[in-house]
Amino acid sequence: MNMRTLFYSIVSAGLLMAGLFPLQAQTDDELFGSSESLVTEAPLVKPVESSASDISTGLLKTETVKIGGAFTFSLAGTAAGDSTIFSDYPTPSVVSYADLYADARPADNFRFFIKGRFSYPYTSDSSGNNPFSLREAYADIEPLSGINARLGKQTANWGVGYFFSPGNLLDFGTIDPENPTEERTGPLAVKFQRSQRTSNYYLYLLLDSAYSGGPIGLAPKAEWVLGSSELSLGAYWQNDKPWAVTGSITFPMGPLDMFVEGAVKGNIDKNFLVLNGPALTAETRQDKIFGQGTIGFSWSMDDSEGRYSLSLRGQYYYNGLGYENSDLFIAYPMQVASLLQQKTITVQDLKERGQHYGAGSLGISKILSSDFGLSFFWLGNLSDSSGKTSATLSWSGLDKLNCSIAYSYAYGQEGTEFRPVGSVASSITLKVSLSMATF
Repeated sequence: MNMRTLFYSIVSAGLLMAGLFPLQAQTDDELFGSSESLVTEAPLVKPVESSASDISTGLLKTETVKIGGAFTFSLAGTAAGDSTIFSDYPTPSVVSYADLYADARPADNFRFFIKGRFSYPYTSDSSGNNPFSLREAYADIEPLSGINARLGKQTANWGVGYFFSPGNLLDFGTIDPENPTEERTGPLAVKFQRSQRTSNYYLYLLLDSAYSGGPIGLAPKAEWVLGSSELSLGAYWQNDKPWAVTGSITFPMGPLDMFVEGAVKGNIDKNFLVLNGPALTAETRQDKIFGQGTIGFSWSMDDSEGRYSLSLRGQYYYNGLGYENSDLFIAYPMQVASLLQQKTITVQDLKERGQHYGAGSLGISKILSSDFGLSFFWLGNLSDSSGKTSATLSWSGLDKLNCSIAYSYAYGQEGTEFRPVGSVASSITLKVSLSMATF
């Protein structure tokens, strides 16, 4: 049985099992609050309310203006080398940024929200180094009874995957499996939303291209509660741009929270490397249709006596946009580097080059009722047998400060995705960070 057949068998079994566990249906807040929150689920900004509350009660009626934010600072030193020898002087790194937001409701049927990030070192963009980046800026109105509209720059948060999410079509950038909770910015759009009992229906008018005279994109989406399962279907289309259709389902399976997500994509503008004689060249495959899918689970447990808290996540990802055989990256590293330098391909074209991936994490906190925690992480390209692993010991005994030491190891043949040519296998990182300081 090949990997693709195995994946579809697992997905089919998951969908079947979803129907075998009919538990009590969840409320609108439980289903839609996290994916369509009024304040994006950034790690540093405390959520205000969920859009599900808006649906059930109309736009929240208050004359107050809420202003808040958070500050994060981290100082780390990393020593890298092989499995036994590390550099004499750790390489330092500093991250410092502040998130600020304002949430105003000057009228019963109008709400305005804006959020930005001030960072140092500065964020690089098309205009150079900029200390400020706009995360969200939108207004909520209710133009017709039962229909809510959100106008402006906003997050979409499509998809249910944790480490990988092929159905997250609208937010800019893909999930970083090593930092899956990192906030991603979304499009400039007009979103219409209508709710009927436990169902939600959306229509996005995507305006980022229209801002510079290009076409308007369309993205409809629907969400339903079916017993104990939550189902969604969505699509994305824009003239002369890549298109996609996606669907997902979440359901309980005993103590596990399961999810299945898939997408079908076409008119893709990715550059693929092909071997023509002795030389590598790049080609696009806009006339082909590609499939992507993922299945995963999460599980958590708290000791009744407070001696520990456990969390476990695992996920498999089939990437139809990857290479069936990626040996050419190992055999022709200099030609790949030359194509990058010539801008024939981009770094983005080289990401997720395999067709099969896996990721998992295990976290143990409050060890023996202490301030110590231990976490393990694994990310692997199953196609080229490369990957990353890490073990982190953390201590949070100081007020608002977290100290950690992490050992990371990358495995695989040199030239594979997670062992690039010239990279080192191991690293040790000492880190002190201040975060989650909201106000």
